[in-house]
Amino acid sequence: MLKFTNLRNYIIAESQEDVRNAKQVDLCRHIVLEKDNCIYLYNRNGSKWTIERYVFFGNAKDEDMDVTGLQAYVAFYRYCGKDNIDNMKSQLPIMPIWESNEQLHFYNVKYAREKIYKNIYEFDANSAFTYGVMQLPEEFNMLKDYMQGLYNKKQNAADKKERSHYKKLQNFLVGYFARIKEFVYLRSEIIGNCNKYIKKKMNDVRRNGGTVYLSNTDSIVTDDRGAEVLQKCCGEKVGQFKLEIQADKLRYFSSNAYQIGSKVVYSGVGYFAKRHTDLFEDLYGTQRGSLVYGYDSVLNLDEPQYSKLCKVGFGKIEVAVVNALGEPIKKYIYKIQ
Repeated sequence: MLKFTNLRNYIIAESQEDVRNAKQVDLCRHIVLEKDNCIYLYNRNGSKWTIERYVFFGNAKDEDMDVTGLQAYVAFYRYCGKDNIDNMKSQLPIMPIWESNEQLHFYNVKYAREKIYKNIYEFDANSAFTYGVMQLPEEFNMLKDYMQGLYNKKQNAADKKERSHYKKLQNFLVGYFARIKEFVYLRSEIIGNCNKYIKKKMNDVRRNGGTVYLSNTDSIVTDDRGAEVLQKCCGEKVGQFKLEIQADKLRYFSSNAYQIGSKVVYSGVGYFAKRHTDLFEDLYGTQRGSLVYGYDSVLNLDEPQYSKLCKVGFGKIEVAVVNALGEPIKKYIYKIQ
């Protein structure tokens, strides 16, 4: 059971960066991070930190919360060594980030907002970024070996949390390349290779008479004829596909706002609001509030890092559901205590 003491030695974090910063505050003994329907409680035990996870109102996937982009890059740097890193950097031109390739986001405008009732399939590519790395020239063989090794460890992971660890090391590394000016071009090439691969598969689907409804850098949503093509590309290797979802209905507004069967993906909409969002029924949820909140903090101008120290209490999340006309339909309240 989740409990809080009545002491002002907590810090409320909103991101992993906040968690890292809070760990540097010597008077902080507990860090609270709320993410979707989970509360992560970090506790200081001497010089070490332990983490507890509490799940409320449904299930949650196991994931490694401690991996960061910097950690992913440091692990890669240690694997390669300074000389090899410098050699890879020397192979590339300097590119400003605004000129680089970004991840593909496609939605078929022809069917947007329609309520589609037919067999729908969502296929995901295995470790798309690692596939993009594998298409690089031989000067980057060490990066290829490193990413393949992470993929192998992910495939052989003992549990979902360990699997998440190696998946994040792959994805976060490519993301962190955007912060290294000599590797912006490398990141652009990796993402470009991913996009080309997915676009080729999209064209294969269309040539077979199938329809691509949605797609991004590592997935394709299609129909029966498209599934005929992609099922032949399924497997366990890097870049091969796996069937993620099969359903009998689809509706979407964009590549980041769609519903396949009962699965709702809606960028910018909170976890609890999505629980009460149904695109087929034209019901849309919005939420406010939080399951926990900080109070009784003290502004410390001399030591500003201490100003985030506070007591923690239980709050509530209010979900308001409206119809397509914006008319209120129902309200829901979520609270731990």
